[in-house]
Amino acid sequence: MITRSYAYKIAMSASMAALSFVLGYMAIPGPWNIKFGLTAIPIFIAAFTLGPFWGALTGLLGGISQALNYGSMFYVIYTAIQGGVAGYFAQSRLATKWVSPIMGFAAGFFLVWWIDLLREGNHSFQELSSGNIPIFKSLGFVVGFPIVGLIAGVLGAVVFLILAFCIRDRHSFLHLFLAGAFGSIAYVPYDAFVLNKIQLYPWIPTWFVLSKDLVQDLGAALLCAWIYQNTRLSKALLGSQKSDS
Repeated sequence: MITRSYAYKIAMSASMAALSFVLGYMAIPGPWNIKFGLTAIPIFIAAFTLGPFWGALTGLLGGISQALNYGSMFYVIYTAIQGGVAGYFAQSRLATKWVSPIMGFAAGFFLVWWIDLLREGNHSFQELSSGNIPIFKSLGFVVGFPIVGLIAGVLGAVVFLILAFCIRDRHSFLHLFLAGAFGSIAYVPYDAFVLNKIQLYPWIPTWFVLSKDLVQDLGAALLCAWIYQNTRLSKALLGSQKSDS
């Protein structure tokens, strides 16, 4: 195994953070008045290559543009969580297998809980997707039985567990995808707190936005796992051989 030099780690972390910062000002337009960000891609690359500390540092610095865009510097913490958690699980195949059903359940639940909240409330999906968020401010939220969220959570747990037990080695595509997915799932509770309690975003739109963020970052985890496995791209980004941090 090759141990990267401290200088290499600093240089790569800085370059990935800079790339993440730039990508924070770019977004891909999507349906329902939402945009998909690209900042997670360099953060995952650094996390997979260098481990949790450097992944977290890359996220902390690379998330500054994201924080400026959304009006709160507290957002740099969520990108740091993303990089740190992804880096940790990228180094531990055993931990990834054990945690996979818990993270899978959380992923499924977080992705669709807004449907249960919307179903119990007095607003329509058309209002939610219009971008006219102030209409939700006068109404709290009704917590009913989250049947959609629970079903999605169970399905997510099963899928992640199956994927985890198909992992061949620590650098396999499935392992890196799950590590990136775990990093994305782990920041959701913190992100919900910042949106709802600090920025005073209404509860139902908060979970709609978080669902979008989770979709974009699960896609980034897939892309980065593929990049890491692609020989030419991996050599260009990481040098001649993959390494431990």
